[in-house]
Amino acid sequence: MRILITGHNGFVGSYVMAELEKRYDAMDLFPFSFREGKFSAIYKNVDVVIHLAAAKNGTEEEMLEANAFKVKSLLDACKYVEHFIYISTEFIEAFDSAYTRSKRIGEIYTQDSGLNCTILRMPHLYSKNDGFMNSKPFTSFYKLMKNVKGVRFRSKPEDVRVAAKKIVQLTGNKKYYNRLVYFDDI
Repeated sequence: MRILITGHNGFVGSYVMAELEKRYDAMDLFPFSFREGKFSAIYKNVDVVIHLAAAKNGTEEEMLEANAFKVKSLLDACKYVEHFIYISTEFIEAFDSAYTRSKRIGEIYTQDSGLNCTILRMPHLYSKNDGFMNSKPFTSFYKLMKNVKGVRFRSKPEDVRVAAKKIVQLTGNKKYYNRLVYFDDI
């Protein structure tokens, strides 16, 4: 199976690449720089696209460009791809922000693409090495948000290494085709 991954140098993407490299031959993995935005015939040579690249900061226009409009262009270039995996966030259900609105539009484009796609809504991810999970600001924030009316988290915060394994489990798995999936569903 040949796999193209966007966002391979990012926080989650670097862990997903490491997990893919354990399971697949390096010749079958195609890291792609989404910033370049040049979508070409490479998609004729891959079976699965894992789309992790995202803009989390910037103006609303910048986030719409990166998280929605470029996704639409990417999807249009993937007409020969067997499986497209779009990584989203479960914060869509909890917060109204430029980031969550742009990710929701990306989800809609993915759902309407006609491709075999999986949309994975990820929880908050952390690395056990960063110490943030045990920090007072994080634990206070998470406890506070769990008690805010209308804010619902389906999944607890998760270690990014566990998330990477779950993302790789989706790869080419027909059970998850054409579904919106939450982290705890895998």
